[in-house]
Amino acid sequence: MQYSREIAQHDLIDELMPLFRDHWKEMAYALPEFQFEVDVDRYILAEAAGMLRLYIARGEDKAIAGYAVVFVQPSFHLVRDKQFLKRGPGRISEATQVAIYLRSDHRGSGAKFVEAYQAMLQEEGIEMLYHHAQIGGPMEAILEFLGHTKTETTWCLKL
Repeated sequence: MQYSREIAQHDLIDELMPLFRDHWKEMAYALPEFQFEVDVDRYILAEAAGMLRLYIARGEDKAIAGYAVVFVQPSFHLVRDKQFLKRGPGRISEATQVAIYLRSDHRGSGAKFVEAYQAMLQEEGIEMLYHHAQIGGPMEAILEFLGHTKTETTWCLKL
């Protein structure tokens, strides 16, 4: 399996679309009143603004086996130290993984995929990474295995 960051462009998103749909089929039970539709233009705008990272897992045949969608930004709340702020910007860079999916025939490589994109984020200077993980889903075990700390729970309410 090969892991890389790829740029959000129409051709890549077209290639990802079957996986996006498969992912939605697995998750739709939680939000049955909503329809699935990827906002391709916003993905491309977020990429152009430097806020989006698409990490792609490709099998030996070069076909996409999985993806992780990660948004990056300076932290609204965390700084390195207050003395540093007096000398210049001290906001840490943080990333939030909002979606991760591997085709069922590649699910045994989930931990390696997470490790790969974590390393890529770290190489570009990201200091904090947050993950979204379905309650009781396989990501919880993977993240625990990789040494992540469960810090909060996200609750959802349809308004």
